[in-house]
Amino acid sequence: MKRKRRANWYAAMCGANYWAAREPQLERAAEHAVGYETDEKDYYARVEPQIMFRQILIDTGLEHRARKEAAA
Repeated sequence: MKRKRRANWYAAMCGANYWAAREPQLERAAEHAVGYETDEKDYYARVEPQIMFRQILIDTGLEHRARKEAAA
């Protein structure tokens, strides 16, 4: 039986940051879309860009580096 690897602190922090930003956006998009996929695409095209996990990884890394340098 293969065991799952536990996420390290950085991966856990990125996941928490992503869902903290993404869940409210999903609610706003659902209110705008009223159940239609094309309206959801329209929301991300016209109202606000979709939050991507990749960008959260980059932003979290930059924030962490800045805090690390400030502490040094």
